[in-house]
Amino acid sequence: MAVSRWIGFASLTFVLAFGAAVPAKADLIIGNYTPYWTAGAATSIDLRLAVEFKVGDSPQWLDSATFELSIRLGAHVTATLRTTNDADPNTPGALLATLNSTAVGMDRIDSLPITFTATTPILLQAQTSYWLQLSVTGGDFGWASDRGLPTGPGATFLRTYYSNPFFTGALDGFVPLFRLDSPVVPEPSSIALAGIAGVVGLAVAKLRRNSVRS
Repeated sequence: MAVSRWIGFASLTFVLAFGAAVPAKADLIIGNYTPYWTAGAATSIDLRLAVEFKVGDSPQWLDSATFELSIRLGAHVTATLRTTNDADPNTPGALLATLNSTAVGMDRIDSLPITFTATTPILLQAQTSYWLQLSVTGGDFGWASDRGLPTGPGATFLRTYYSNPFFTGALDGFVPLFRLDSPVVPEPSSIALAGIAGVVGLAVAKLRRNSVRS
């Protein structure tokens, strides 16, 4: 009994000490997000800001979208995934899903990374184009942008769309800083640690059964 307890304690200590230190990993689908940006823009209410991308040869699962934003007091921001628009290819189409965020208006002018998360991961079909759109009502809103085009292993950037009461069209030369990510998955070392813990657990159980029989 003493030996089995010692092994059980040792295995638990090992997993807690090393397993907790191994981070989970979200896979980038596409993006240009960086903490260092070179330009910004702001507007008032009734804004739509969108980016269009085309998924590559393999389907992707969309879990979250992160933008560098400044949300002022009274502003409400909604992120939606949308189809292409056959009637007007330069604008977002029909609603597919809404991504949620806990972000609230702030009495500040600097920007912060704001993440919008899907309730459940959303399947993006291979070789299909989508729009990720931000809609803002009720207050001032700003976003960080850069001239660097978004890249990633899962999709290709196509274009931007911008609309407010005074302008509608593409943001020529500027792309909002954003990244789209697939669901978080364990690092390979986390999986290995889980396997080690399972093997040790089976050994402990066998030792206990043997102890009871003896």
